[in-house]
Amino acid sequence: MTEGTRPNLPQLQPQVRNLVATSEPMRQLASQLERAASGNGSVLIFGEPGSGRTFVAQVLHQKSASAGSPFVSLHLSEASPQHHRELLFGRGGLLDLGGVICLHDIEHLPSEVQAELAQKLPSSASRVIAISGRPLEQWAGAGAFSVVLLGAFTERLRVPALRDRQDDLPELVRGLLREACTQARRSPLNPSQALIEALSRYDFPGNIDQLRAVLERALQRAGSEDELGTSALSAISEFHEPGAFTASLSYRDTRTHFEAGFEKAYVQWLLERHQGNISAAAREARMDRKHLYDLARKHGLRRPRGSED
Repeated sequence: MTEGTRPNLPQLQPQVRNLVATSEPMRQLASQLERAASGNGSVLIFGEPGSGRTFVAQVLHQKSASAGSPFVSLHLSEASPQHHRELLFGRGGLLDLGGVICLHDIEHLPSEVQAELAQKLPSSASRVIAISGRPLEQWAGAGAFSVVLLGAFTERLRVPALRDRQDDLPELVRGLLREACTQARRSPLNPSQALIEALSRYDFPGNIDQLRAVLERALQRAGSEDELGTSALSAISEFHEPGAFTASLSYRDTRTHFEAGFEKAYVQWLLERHQGNISAAAREARMDRKHLYDLARKHGLRRPRGSED
């Protein structure tokens, strides 16, 4: 493999939390994870951005017999398509490394590389975990993704969106808040029941990633109390509790108001996740880059100076 071809691929030994699986969708996923961990076949993980797909891949790795081996991630959308084949199959390529190779955005592989990957998966020295946010079954049916590669994955795991696992929210909030307190180097803070109830009434389009961001910002506004309450949410622009209606507005005007609030909140959250990088944000949201740029201008959301576009 030529110098400079391979992107920075840190070999990690993930230290992950236990899977929160109170809800029925997550209990089903936990059962599938146990089955997948007992084997060594390739696995496809799919779900919405921010839902915890990489976390699920790390849990799978930790539960498997290869838990002590390296865990290497490659974001295919960030690598040049003409280099995909060399990254995977070239001299010193990822399939020869051993351990676990986590391929994000598997749909970005060129069709000829998809076919070759399907052929080489059974004999690969590395266990391959692929991640996608796209409906690959539909894509394969329409000829936009390799049917053979799709069938080569011995397990397919669907990670539910946060809105589909509401029973997990209290434990998720407590765990994420503990992590935020540790990162902020402050004593542990418990969420109030009112805070958990308020969060449960919000439909997080960015899933767990957005919930984490909300809690981190709320923590910044918290005082020295032992409990985090709803007052810490009041200044967070992306958090709008349903029910804050105005009697003088019609249904149509109310809906327009809330849709505009969601649009601004989502774009702001998305840009902050990517440090203002419009191109990376647009890829994650599966939006046209210019449309995202126009939305950011519409709502007066400026990218940080010096950010890479």
